[in-house]
Amino acid sequence: GGAMVVTGVQDNVQRITGVPPQTTGILQFTLRAPLLKNSGRDTVTAALRAAGHELDAANHDFAHANAQIVFNVALAYWDYLSRAKLLGIAIESEQRSRQLLAQMEHLVRADQLPRAELELISASAAEKAATRVAAEQAQADSRRTLARLLGVTASEAARLDLPRQDFPANQDAPATPIDVPAQWIEKSLGRRSDLSAEL
Repeated sequence: GGAMVVTGVQDNVQRITGVPPQTTGILQFTLRAPLLKNSGRDTVTAALRAAGHELDAANHDFAHANAQIVFNVALAYWDYLSRAKLLGIAIESEQRSRQLLAQMEHLVRADQLPRAELELISASAAEKAATRVAAEQAQADSRRTLARLLGVTASEAARLDLPRQDFPANQDAPATPIDVPAQWIEKSLGRRSDLSAEL
């Protein structure tokens, strides 16, 4: 390519002093040579390809985040169920302890047992009551965790029902670890979105 630039300069001082007008000409030539041997396309599109890889990684991260949320919700559900069952056990234990305390009081009043035995049963009943209160608190915390993961409001979390599905049956469970085939491991690793995002 080429270009020609001509510049002329003339002012009043030059005319008075007798200096003729000044004219400057510049001739430019441009030569482009493929010094990188046609690798310009790779250089120019590197940013685009990098952005495409970042988009793929972001999609994999998004899929992994969704999988983590589903996994955490499942864990929170089973934890809520276990807390509810532990609370039921604690309530039943407290009721039995109170029944035993009432029976012991009758026996003490009938002079069948010494009063010292009543003190021990009373302490045990108080301990069972404290265990029941702790179980109630644990169940409430588990319910709030599940509600937070489900994205419900605080008022809706307070009305969250108890789990209706019981723990799955674990009958005829193998006593030894299962020998997992290598292709299953490879397939499961291939479906890990977090690993795909790192590649």
